[in-house]
Amino acid sequence: MDTERIEGLIDSLRATRRDVAKANAELGEREIARLALKASIIGEMTSKGIAATPAEKAAGQDARLVAYAHDTIAAEQARDESLGDAEALRFRVQVALLECEDAMRTGHVEEDAAVIVPGKYDGYEIADDDVPVRSDDVLAEIADADQLALAPAASDEEPF
Repeated sequence: MDTERIEGLIDSLRATRRDVAKANAELGEREIARLALKASIIGEMTSKGIAATPAEKAAGQDARLVAYAHDTIAAEQARDESLGDAEALRFRVQVALLECEDAMRTGHVEEDAAVIVPGKYDGYEIADDDVPVRSDDVLAEIADADQLALAPAASDEEPF
């Protein structure tokens, strides 16, 4: 997996999460506007002589407030779809990182990934895009594919 592709996925995830944050802020503003609209409707009704409690109950059925609620539901749905997109992108990032870790652990490097270079830095060398890969010296020590699959990971860190 190419590091540029992973970085692109992470950038997309970050942008999607920013969209979700903006949607949450807009929904908060919509709630404040809904309360103001409801207060305005109650004020109109009480100015016509309707008591406060019946006016408050009737305001909940006012056409303006119902239409506003429908628009809010649509905004919440759009926000929830963005949350789903963010979750899918997060999963794609995790899969891409696991693929990179597996490639480094097994010595199998995709064509678009960093090339294997010789070196003796704890069995790893930094290649293109600062991706650590196994050096030829370590690969020469691991004779068969079964041993290669059991080779230690590139780092002790958890991928996420």
